[in-house]
Amino acid sequence: MTATKKLDLDALLSSQYFVVGLDEALRDRLLASATQQPLAADEHLFMQGDSASRFYIVHKGQLKLYRNSAKGSERIMGLVSAGDSFAEGIVFMQPPRYPVNARALVASSVVGVQREAFLAILSESFPACLSVMAQMAKRIQNLMNEIEALTLQNGRYRLIRFLYSLLPNDHSQAPTTVHLPARKREVAARLSMQPETLSRLLKLLCQDGLINVQGDRINILDPDALRKLTLP
Repeated sequence: MTATKKLDLDALLSSQYFVVGLDEALRDRLLASATQQPLAADEHLFMQGDSASRFYIVHKGQLKLYRNSAKGSERIMGLVSAGDSFAEGIVFMQPPRYPVNARALVASSVVGVQREAFLAILSESFPACLSVMAQMAKRIQNLMNEIEALTLQNGRYRLIRFLYSLLPNDHSQAPTTVHLPARKREVAARLSMQPETLSRLLKLLCQDGLINVQGDRINILDPDALRKLTLP
């Protein structure tokens, strides 16, 4: 591994929640287990049910995580972009198998972290265990909120909640521009609606003075008003 590549991967890993609490020696061990893998657009990284030896971080590009129903319809479980980690749950599975399919939406690159190496590190670092447990609990709560939104709330609410989630954590109340994380077709599937329904709802939010739309760019005109609409 070249020095430049090592620094690049080290910076990517250092931003991840599961590295919090690791000392330099443990971090170096984790980095030593990491491998980088390029993916062409539409190429699968893994399929549901495959034996799982690594979890991943997106280095460049974007992937969708999805499952197919018995009738063959596709259900998008998540969209992951540069800096996002995914499939960490396989660390605690016995036997470890990927619960979803992962396919690149565009030419991408991912970094795989070896499951066994990470388990060995967790056994030596209590702070790392706490960080992982806290993040897992947060993700479970987010999934519960999403299930509630998908089953109990209408499409307008789901879209508003989704748009608000795109705002940076440190956003102000001034108009803020965000970008859709995927093509509208994938975003619509993520929100359990048809693409034409998504387009219609975006147009209605524009008419309500909440947003402006320019391609994949969404200008949120009043973040606080949008936040209030996400409240129960």
